[in-house]
Amino acid sequence: MGDTVENPSRASESPERRPSLTPRKTRKFEDPAICFEPIDGTSALQVVEERLLGKLSEEDATCFREFAEYINTDCGSWSLGEFHLNLLGVLLAERQEPRIRLATIQFLSACALKDDFILFLHQDRKNHAILNYAYKIERLPPDEQDAIIILLCNLCKNNSSFDWLMYISEWPSDDGTPAPCNNCKSVPALSSTFLFRQVTTRAVVHALLCDRKETQEKAAALMYNLALKELFDDQATEYATALLQYLHSELSEEASWRALVALFRFCQISYNDVPALCGMLGPDLSKFTGMSKRVDAALKDLQDKIASAGGAIVS
Repeated sequence: MGDTVENPSRASESPERRPSLTPRKTRKFEDPAICFEPIDGTSALQVVEERLLGKLSEEDATCFREFAEYINTDCGSWSLGEFHLNLLGVLLAERQEPRIRLATIQFLSACALKDDFILFLHQDRKNHAILNYAYKIERLPPDEQDAIIILLCNLCKNNSSFDWLMYISEWPSDDGTPAPCNNCKSVPALSSTFLFRQVTTRAVVHALLCDRKETQEKAAALMYNLALKELFDDQATEYATALLQYLHSELSEEASWRALVALFRFCQISYNDVPALCGMLGPDLSKFTGMSKRVDAALKDLQDKIASAGGAIVS
């Protein structure tokens, strides 16, 4: 499965435009997001059904048929609702059959490429099944971690689901702790026992700094996507800190380009703090010189931005 770039569609916007969806949630850059496709959502759904053969209730079987209809036709997400969300919650909580969890996320990654999937996501306000699962990324097997990052990347394809991914809304966690979770916004902890959870941030930072190169490269794609948005300064700073640590590694041309472009754009969002961090934490930028024309261009943009902000360039 390769990663391709697709133009994001503006055709489907959230049906419930809240006042808190300020311009901070809009795109700062119009480049298309990096998505991973094609994904065979039909086969993934069949894997789940086969693993549950003989265990499905009539209601569950109906949900599977409607999921299959959604992924295979243009019927739209209007038929997906609470029963489907409840089923997803059960599938993502499955402990005896990890393959069920993996196939479920792969199916959702295929759904995320459809421009009306946001209508289903907006219904997930009670149990927050998808994001609660993503928040546990550190405790999941490597293949599920990769699948989560692919899902988050694909949610960036359409503006409406991209906004949902970055939305600031809090809910109680499902692991027994009293702390609320939120989709993305970085908020300082109020105390050692009352933390604001950052699902998107937690996932991308963990994946970027893990010890698996393939996972890191997928996370670099997600970082590139996140840098397309008009983020808050503290978000840009947190992402940039992780990127600077990542850039000390030996990277492929593709990963280098994604990381350098994202870091440059975070400099444009937090135009004092991120350039200063580059000066303090940055790698030897000269190691990227000559890797490719596009890497050289991204590197020059970053070096010029750091210099104009008064930061030191390591070269």
